[in-house]
Amino acid sequence: MLPSGPCSGTDGRSELLWRIRTKIDLNKLSPPKAAENPATAKFYLFGIRANENLEAQLKALKNPPNLILLQLDGTARRRLGRNWEARIKAFLAAAEARFQNVAVIALTDVPWTFDRVRFDTLFTKPKRRKAPPYPSDVIFSTDNEIVTDSVKAIAEFAPIKNCSVSAYAGESAALLKRLSTNRLRASQAGDKESADRLGALSGVVRRCTSLPGSRAEFSDYLIEERGAIIAAEHMTDYRVGSLTKDLQDSFGAWPQLARSELTSMCQAVHKDLVLRPYKG
Repeated sequence: MLPSGPCSGTDGRSELLWRIRTKIDLNKLSPPKAAENPATAKFYLFGIRANENLEAQLKALKNPPNLILLQLDGTARRRLGRNWEARIKAFLAAAEARFQNVAVIALTDVPWTFDRVRFDTLFTKPKRRKAPPYPSDVIFSTDNEIVTDSVKAIAEFAPIKNCSVSAYAGESAALLKRLSTNRLRASQAGDKESADRLGALSGVVRRCTSLPGSRAEFSDYLIEERGAIIAAEHMTDYRVGSLTKDLQDSFGAWPQLARSELTSMCQAVHKDLVLRPYKG
């Protein structure tokens, strides 16, 4: 949701609503760039990567941040390396020297990291001996929001006058319609094998359309989180090569009656899902 980018420079800067920007009318509306400019935006997420110079990046920030978020899940700890805790302490010391008192929230995913950060990384020794430790609470919530109102507002409903629903599938919408038409024709020709393959091919296209990003990004994420072997198993459901090859090698009724359409359709599938980075 937030615009984000590095503390210095413009490489890797993401605009407002960048994940869904191409699927809504924001590009056509031409919103004022002040909401995406780090110098004028009311809300902006500055980022520092693990291998960047802390002093230089923090010095590039003209105004102190309102909040510091420490990403300390499994992925972040692997990027920081085995001495992730020492690097976090060095960052907090540099931030304290640069901006004095700024609130810090650490995002963890396992109890061990939570306790380590709570009792060591973020803990400062009291000046007085035998001083009581800082109070802390563990919060469990069934809601997605970190902070919610104690009293929820009563929902007010109004009758719907006009309702319209439009799905976005980009260029894949026409391809899915084409696959559905050819599947129907294969069934009418009595070629159940080709109809089943066309149905499976349509399912792969739909799965790829539902991804929040490209298939390459999804594959990289799986490799980073689960490893190459498990990633290869998961990505099998998002590949079309074996299905299109079986269709083109088939001598069933429909492939013989519509050989040119089959070839053209397979080329369209590969162009939509293989040759270009798919954006869903």
